[in-house]
Amino acid sequence: MRMFSGLLFISAAATAADALKVTILGDTNRDGVVDMTGDSDLAGKEIWTNGRGALFLANIGDTNSSCSQSINEDTPAHQIDQCHDASGEIQKNPKYLAPLRTTPISDLTASARGRVFVSGPHASGKVRIFHDRGHGQWAYVNEVYEFGPQDLRPGLVLGIDARDVRRPDGWDGRVVVHFNVTDNGETASDRIALRVAPVLTHHPVQRPDQVFTADTIDGPQIGPQMHFVNEIRGFSKEAGVEKPVVVMKTKGDVWVQDFFEPGYTSIPGPDGPVYLRIMIRSRQNGRSAGREVFATLRSDTVGGVQHMGNSSAETIDFDSGESLGNLETIPPYSHNGQHFPAGRCVMGRH
Repeated sequence: MRMFSGLLFISAAATAADALKVTILGDTNRDGVVDMTGDSDLAGKEIWTNGRGALFLANIGDTNSSCSQSINEDTPAHQIDQCHDASGEIQKNPKYLAPLRTTPISDLTASARGRVFVSGPHASGKVRIFHDRGHGQWAYVNEVYEFGPQDLRPGLVLGIDARDVRRPDGWDGRVVVHFNVTDNGETASDRIALRVAPVLTHHPVQRPDQVFTADTIDGPQIGPQMHFVNEIRGFSKEAGVEKPVVVMKTKGDVWVQDFFEPGYTSIPGPDGPVYLRIMIRSRQNGRSAGREVFATLRSDTVGGVQHMGNSSAETIDFDSGESLGNLETIPPYSHNGQHFPAGRCVMGRH
């Protein structure tokens, strides 16, 4: 009996050791890299919190201005922001992909198959996952994309981005990415929770990178406004701003700070933060100058966003209280045990 029990024990231990196991990892500890040799990104990766959990970016720039060039005066306001680098299934801007990795599985049979998919409210329509197939080729991973043993054995190199930012009363940016592998009648699964990085506004302590102003239409204002533009160019140079002043053509709306606010979104990277500038249009449908955020300001490093709420009317009149000149950002501070490392927004009103 003891010999039989001993053999039974050894058999059970071997079965447990040989069981199929899979692991998917991201930058859960937010140090800019995925830890494939230690366990620093392993603990708690299934639950996203403010203090721990992988982040990814809304990849909403406009590489080669392919979307901006299609915007004209007839483009409806609710469609003007819908075309961007992440609106399709082709990876146009891989530098903004957040990394995901699966650990190697060496002992798979030729019949092994794997899947990666997402879950969470609104997540399926907001999140994209890509498979790095080498030589700069990123394959879009949809709900029927299947990985074979040749992909799974060395471990998958994946990237994740978003089609949109966090929205009030909509998608809050959360997603769970699942990794399932089936081999020889056995299935193993793992998951990781992520959240899209927030869009932040700049505070006055940050060093200026570029200055924006506007020209004006022909008329009595053209002289004073162009004098103002020239002064801005001089002051910008004196302040050490290396990039040239952007002079926007806004058909007479010279209140640039009112119709858009510069912001940014970022995640940790191996060489420091990876960030995408986000130009935030004011919540004023009838203010045509705000359309320039999407028609002229976007690039492979600059995206645009608008949130018009429930209103879709494009009337000439608009609420001046929604002008973003009424928005300012308090620099980072702490108070009564609460910490605000990115500062806090303050919105005034008339």
